[in-house]
Amino acid sequence: AAGRVPSRHPLLRRWDHGGSDWGDGAAEMGLPVREGEWLPLEDGVEIRFEPGEGRTRVYRRGDYWLIPARVLTGDVEWPVGHRGHPLPRRPHGIRYHYAPLAYIEPRDGGDFRLVDLRVPFPPRR
Repeated sequence: AAGRVPSRHPLLRRWDHGGSDWGDGAAEMGLPVREGEWLPLEDGVEIRFEPGEGRTRVYRRGDYWLIPARVLTGDVEWPVGHRGHPLPRRPHGIRYHYAPLAYIEPRDGGDFRLVDLRVPFPPRR
């Protein structure tokens, strides 16, 4: 099947982003997000985070973008608009999901009752 032959290197993820001149442990902790300016990654590749128009953008630990880069053409395949300007993209992940575990039900006299909302499921065998 396509993408499953190890000798063809079907998937390559580079996590290290090379070195960093940013100081303050940036190489170990990742690069800080700085909106409104081009940020160098490595080998001439730069990224830019646009500031929110009238609202603060929220970035969360684990956000990532998948962007194809081609060595043969020396290009990054980022979608562009009708005027040739790069289009903004939301992160591909991480998607967060939340579930309530319990509910505290108030009672008369300042007492309360804990209502368990967990849904047990059998262990995987």
